[in-house]
Amino acid sequence: MNDFIEMPPEGYRSPHELAGLPDNVPVLLGLSGGADSTALLHILVGSGVKVTAAHINHCIRGAEADEDEAFCREMCEKLRVPLEVLRCDVPAEAMKTGEGLEEAARRIRYSFFNKIMKERHIPILVTAHNADDNLETLLFNISRGSSTRGGCGIPPVRKEGRSAVVVRPILGLTKKEIIEYCDSHGLRYVTDSTNSDENYSRNRLRHKVLPELRRLNPDAAGAAIRFCDSLREDDAYLTSAAEEKKQEITTKDGLLTDPLSGLPRALSARILFAAAKEAGAAPERHHLNAMLDIAAEGYGSQSLPGGVTAHVRRGILSFSRDDRTPARDKKCRDRQPEWEISAKNGENPLPYGSGTLFFGDNAENCIGIYNLSTFITLNTDRIKGKISIRNRRPGDVVLISGMHKSLRKLLCDAHLPLTAEERRSLPVICDENGIIWVPGLRPRDGAAAQKGDPDILQIAYILPKTN
Repeated sequence: MNDFIEMPPEGYRSPHELAGLPDNVPVLLGLSGGADSTALLHILVGSGVKVTAAHINHCIRGAEADEDEAFCREMCEKLRVPLEVLRCDVPAEAMKTGEGLEEAARRIRYSFFNKIMKERHIPILVTAHNADDNLETLLFNISRGSSTRGGCGIPPVRKEGRSAVVVRPILGLTKKEIIEYCDSHGLRYVTDSTNSDENYSRNRLRHKVLPELRRLNPDAAGAAIRFCDSLREDDAYLTSAAEEKKQEITTKDGLLTDPLSGLPRALSARILFAAAKEAGAAPERHHLNAMLDIAAEGYGSQSLPGGVTAHVRRGILSFSRDDRTPARDKKCRDRQPEWEISAKNGENPLPYGSGTLFFGDNAENCIGIYNLSTFITLNTDRIKGKISIRNRRPGDVVLISGMHKSLRKLLCDAHLPLTAEERRSLPVICDENGIIWVPGLRPRDGAAAQKGDPDILQIAYILPKTN
């Protein structure tokens, strides 16, 4: 079938070239049936690559998902490509584990891929990400305040476990070029109806932001690829330099704070990220800044996601895990240490991986960036004294409809679509008169802002990531 196509389109890179493996090594392609993966399958087959396809029916879109599965079966049969299919009720699985739909779908997808690769001895996984996907990822990461690593976009190659590698051969092709390729070769493909749902942040970027960018620069996707390539080179160098320095300042007790504080921030932040990750945390930028601050001061502690705490004592920065946090041990739900912090304008990361609260005029923007979020506007004239944030306590009550009602009962009656862990992690926003608001519930009597109120306060709550 080498005469299947004349030659691969410009912008395509051989999966074997990307992986650095011989041309006769088999590959596994994640096949959705959309234009991207259909075009890529056509190119791989026409190039003589020994390919196996894998399709996942997520059971999210009902009959439409079944039609996609049937289409993939028909196409692979026609091309004589082996096809593995997994049917999994992802919504049910997500509800069971407490994950988000996208998170659960990705976990299931890669678990399936890894199983096939192990059984069939396939070392290369091929995915059909394209240049527009990379641009969307870059913009999405920037909108969330990403680090340099997030600015690198989608990598053309990455490791998957110990012996496998993931490659993106058509990352250099735009969606327009892929559609043109399909049309020119008479390739049918399916279209996911959820791609037009602008409730998803990526779809809003795709339909509203990207067209404006292309008016400024028709090659915006190509420019993003070049930008990401350059940034990836810089990040790789800095990460390597940080790893060398990390080895130099690491003792059996932890990191030496004096040399750590004397390093350029580009290195010290990477060292702390790597060390925290080894301890079981996934710190964000504000966590890294806080750790650098206590390292410079020579004392203090900082709570990190995942129930991990960074401590600085006697010139050493070390990490400990509090296994009593609700996210780690359901049996110890009532033993979470009490905590309380003063609210500040802007971002307020919460202890024990309990999420993040945003206070201020721009808090409403968080709803457009984070799917797992809730938002409220309060009347500041009805708030007494300073605002504090704390975790839930036995006997908590809220003034609702003229009566002090049990917070525990209010949460039960609200039937919030949260896991037990997320429910236990909900923060409590208070003033001198008691509880003002708990995310997911109505605020205290009189606290909600009304149209025309001159002084208001916006608050957004971002749920913690479930491990």
